[in-house]
Amino acid sequence: MRHLSVVMLMVVLAVAGWCLGQATQPAASAPATAALVIPKGELGPNYIDGSFGFSVRPIAGARIDRRKRTVEGRLQLAQFARLEVAWSMAVRLWATARPVDAMAASDALMADLGPHYPDLRVARAEAVKIAARDAVRLEATFSAEGRTWLRQQAVIPLRSRDYIQLVLTTPADDRDVAERSFGQIVESFTIARTEVQQQQLDDALERGTALLQSLAGAPGKIAGQALDQPLYLRVVREGTPVGFFEIRERAATIERSDGLQVLQRAWLFGSDGSVQYVQEDKFLANDLTCDEWRNVVQLMPSPQVDPKQRLVVSIEGGIRRNDQIVVDYTDQVGVSDKQTKAIQVEPSYAAALWPLLLPRLVDLSKPELYAFSMYDSDRRGLILRVFRVVGPVRVLAGGRRVSAVRIEDSEGLLPPVSEIDVDEKGRPVRVSAGPVEMTVATAAQVEQEFGLQVKAAQARFRETAGLPPPSAAAGSQGATGGQPKTSAPPRSNRNPPAPGGNRGASRSPGTR
Repeated sequence: MRHLSVVMLMVVLAVAGWCLGQATQPAASAPATAALVIPKGELGPNYIDGSFGFSVRPIAGARIDRRKRTVEGRLQLAQFARLEVAWSMAVRLWATARPVDAMAASDALMADLGPHYPDLRVARAEAVKIAARDAVRLEATFSAEGRTWLRQQAVIPLRSRDYIQLVLTTPADDRDVAERSFGQIVESFTIARTEVQQQQLDDALERGTALLQSLAGAPGKIAGQALDQPLYLRVVREGTPVGFFEIRERAATIERSDGLQVLQRAWLFGSDGSVQYVQEDKFLANDLTCDEWRNVVQLMPSPQVDPKQRLVVSIEGGIRRNDQIVVDYTDQVGVSDKQTKAIQVEPSYAAALWPLLLPRLVDLSKPELYAFSMYDSDRRGLILRVFRVVGPVRVLAGGRRVSAVRIEDSEGLLPPVSEIDVDEKGRPVRVSAGPVEMTVATAAQVEQEFGLQVKAAQARFRETAGLPPPSAAAGSQGATGGQPKTSAPPRSNRNPPAPGGNRGASRSPGTR
């Protein structure tokens, strides 16, 4: 199915975040049939983690799961699985106050797996050099599900008390190719940031945290940034117009908190006839102690992919109160169960609407670097987002060349880098990420170009949902006149646990 994945699109004025994820994770979109022809042990392209600053080559043909979760007491950053050959690779973060040598790593492995697999045997535990750092390599076997398994593991110091743990689990019958493959995986591991870049990030985090603290003490500053008119952005992919975004803002009060509410919606049309409608509602309180968001993605696959034309709906909602975020999500309404995840945040945490708001709050005449920890829907966790104010540029927007200020957006200063070009008031005029570009447009331009497509899509959505046509008095909504009346999912719980906490300064990004 060829369609635009727009949940990530919405994260960075929608497009930038989506392209960032797509460009760095080619394995995620590889068709399952392709994995059948890839030999065991072959490696894929580099997997880059911009938040923690490393890269490694995973097993080729694998399905990638980038959702952050705790596994064996450690934070799993990514998993690469080839179910058809029973191979699995994981990348985890191990935070420990004690140095990890061969004995400590072996003891930890026994403590993790021993209670579950009584015949666990560590056959190898030795000190090695990985990425010019003193590391440990382990090898163990155990029995489960009627077969013997081989587990290979490397523990590599990252910084301070953090270690990266590489884990490859395969059938023991594949030992020869698995050992050769893991050796190549270990050799491919690199630290992707220099000490100079790391210092730049530390300084940017302090700068970003200081900005957040100053805004929290400025009553009404956030709500005062609301746009007085709707903003429209025309979306082009590889030179082909594919849809548009509409952004509306207003000062609002939610549960006795005054702040800024941002409503975003998008229509995106795939070249195969698929259609996506996305709506996102975001709120940020003036004092920055609470924010929430809710996005709904409704996908109508192409008739070739799904002749029955069933509407696929996914929902995500999140609420932040003080030092905790609670996220509710379901990947497909009616098929997957709703899941809930609680995440602790640090003083460097910035809300979901921050990429849209930041250019209006900083000095655009001064080149500078700002870093924040922000929630990422693809990871179901926090990542390190970096914004660099570059300086003045001339860009083509709305059919004419205009002056703008460029802001670069990346994860941890590593590629890919998206461009956000804004006017003197910090309003976006152009956003570019990989093959996708958005430029400012008028409501009339959007209506003229996409109005008929939107009306046709609305009719398809209504028919699929079993809803009657609109009354003659109401008429059919055009591109800039409304949303499909297909579903009204309930709002996420507005009353999650909200423990307090110390919001003092911290140099470590909240990327757990």
